[in-house]
Amino acid sequence: MVKREKANYMIQSVSHSLDVIEELCKAGGEIGVTELSKRLKLHKNNVFRLLATLELRGYVEQNLETENYRLGVKALQLGQAYLLQSDLVGRAYPILKALSEQIGETVSLAILQNGTISYPVSIESKRPVKVSPRISVSIPAKQCAVGRLLTAQLPDSTLEEILASNTAQDAAIKNQLNELRTTGLIIDRAATEADVLALGRIIRGNNN
Repeated sequence: MVKREKANYMIQSVSHSLDVIEELCKAGGEIGVTELSKRLKLHKNNVFRLLATLELRGYVEQNLETENYRLGVKALQLGQAYLLQSDLVGRAYPILKALSEQIGETVSLAILQNGTISYPVSIESKRPVKVSPRISVSIPAKQCAVGRLLTAQLPDSTLEEILASNTAQDAAIKNQLNELRTTGLIIDRAATEADVLALGRIIRGNNN
């Protein structure tokens, strides 16, 4: 109910500005106005004005040679501010670091929000061959091992809403999520990267 009430106060121009920032984040590099317009399904002139505003505020930058856009320094400052202010990241960091040193592999903190997974902090392996998540990118939860593991911990009512948009595979997904809810462990090969084995484990607090 709270979410529905807050949605009534949403300002469309602000929402579109955030869409631009998120799309630039997903792109992982520079992107042009035309491509952004296609991805966001917004008129090209609207996207240009949004980019101009964000550029003036320092949240995006334009490459004068290619005329494409990328995230600006202010976006980096926002990310750094989150890391400094997040109690979860502060508490998790020493645990992640100790675990990475113990097993010699990359260890990441994953957060599930609005059906996507993000990695606010990751401790990279010191081995010459390693795999690390893209800290600045969110991916659909169903497309990664830890995403499905965290999704399995959601209330039944929330799971039903998620599965309703994927009816063709509902039975298989529901069976897997029920199993993950019981075991709290997932081992998945090539979930998001070819030839990569992903291991996810739920670590519960004292109140869970």
